[in-house]
Amino acid sequence: MSGSTEPTRDRRLADWLRRSSAVPTQTLFRVMNFELYSKGSAAIAIPGTVLFLGCLVYMAMEHSDAAVRECEDAQKTALRAPT
Repeated sequence: MSGSTEPTRDRRLADWLRRSSAVPTQTLFRVMNFELYSKGSAAIAIPGTVLFLGCLVYMAMEHSDAAVRECEDAQKTALRAPT
């Protein structure tokens, strides 16, 4: 396989990136899709993932609190209703 003329996967990826970066784009597109033009970084990915998961946990807690309050309100209403 060492004598193969087929380009390696890394070489094909580098060629594709070179061609795709030559395509003219608008500034707004580059700002909104920053990940396409920057190299991956653990210093950015880890805090971003932690914040994202924190938001999901917060939303889940709020949702469960709302369900508990709704259930308590229904119980109070049922107790107050004349029989």
